[in-house]
Amino acid sequence: MKKLKITRCHVLPVLIAVSLIGWIAVPAIAADPLPSWREGPNKQLILAFVEKVTTPGGPDFVAPEARVATFDMDGTVLLEKPAYALFAFAIPLIKAAAAAQPELLERPHVKAIVDDNMKYFAKAGKFGPEGLYATLLETHTGKTEAQYLADASAFIFGQKHPRFQVPYAETVYRPMLEMIRYLKANGFRVYICSGSDIAFIRAMIEKSIGLPVENAIGTQVMTTWIEHANGSEFRREHAFVEPVNDEKGKPVNILRMIGKRPIIAVGNSEGDRDMLEYSDDKNPVTPDLQMIVNHDDPEREYEYAVEKVNHLAAENGWHVVSMKNDWEWVFDFSR
Repeated sequence: MKKLKITRCHVLPVLIAVSLIGWIAVPAIAADPLPSWREGPNKQLILAFVEKVTTPGGPDFVAPEARVATFDMDGTVLLEKPAYALFAFAIPLIKAAAAAQPELLERPHVKAIVDDNMKYFAKAGKFGPEGLYATLLETHTGKTEAQYLADASAFIFGQKHPRFQVPYAETVYRPMLEMIRYLKANGFRVYICSGSDIAFIRAMIEKSIGLPVENAIGTQVMTTWIEHANGSEFRREHAFVEPVNDEKGKPVNILRMIGKRPIIAVGNSEGDRDMLEYSDDKNPVTPDLQMIVNHDDPEREYEYAVEKVNHLAAENGWHVVSMKNDWEWVFDFSR
C-alpha cells in the first residue's frame, strides 16, 4: 500500500478549515442571548418582541427613549423564600432593638415579630402604622443612610441563605439576569421596582443584577439632611415616603421616578398586578409585554401560589413563565 506523504501544503489547508469551522461555531453558540431559557413559546416570545420593537421601519418599532422595562425583585429576580431577603435582614435587628428597648413591645407589629407570630399580619395587613411594612422602620430609625447601606451590604454579601448555603447576593435567577442583559443590549432602560427598601435594593443592584443604583424603585424611608461639626449626612426617620412601593404604589412611583409607561413588566404576585396593568395598554399605541414568574419547581427552588399566578395571568391575558418548564437553570451556582 502506498503511504500518504503529509507535507506543509496538505497541513495548511486543514488548519485553515479547522480554524474556520471553529470561528463559525463560536458565534453560533454565543448568539443565543437567553441560554438558560429552554426552547419554547416564552423564550421565542421575548426574542420576537425585542426584535419587532427594535427593527427600524417596522410597524412595531419603538424609539429607544420609550423602551422601558420594570422588573419586580423578590420572587422575580431574587429568591424570596423562606422569607424575603429584606425581612431576613430586618427581623434579627427588630428583635435586638426590642431586647434593648422593651417599650417597643408595646407596638403590636413589633411584638408579633418578636413572637414569630406572622399570622398577626394576615389581619393587620402590609400597610398602615401596625402593618408588616411598619416593622421595617424599627431597624435603623435615627441612624444614617450610610450606616443602613453598610449593614445591608454586609448582610446581602455575607449572610448565607439557609437552604442553598450561598450568600443572598447569589440567589438571583440566572434566566432573569440574561433577560435584563438582553434588554439592555437592545436599548432598553431596565428598572427594579420592588416593595423592598430602596436602600436595600441599591446595596445589591449593581453587583448582583448589573443595573445602576439610580434604576432602583422601592419603598423609601424618609430622611433628614443633618449638618454638624464633622460634616453632613442623611438620617433615617420613622416614616415612609408615601406611597409604599407595593400594589397600587408601584405605578405611582414608576411615574414619579421614570415618567414613562413601561412596555415590558415582569412580576410574580398580586403585589405586581398594578405594575403589570400600568404596562398593559389595552388600546396599544406601542406594543407591550407582561410576564409572571410561576414558582412551580420545588426541586430546584420552591413551589407556592401556583394557582393564584395562573389565575392572575389568565384573567388579564398575561404570560406565565414556568420556572420548572421554561428555565434550564435557576441559579448560576446550580449549573
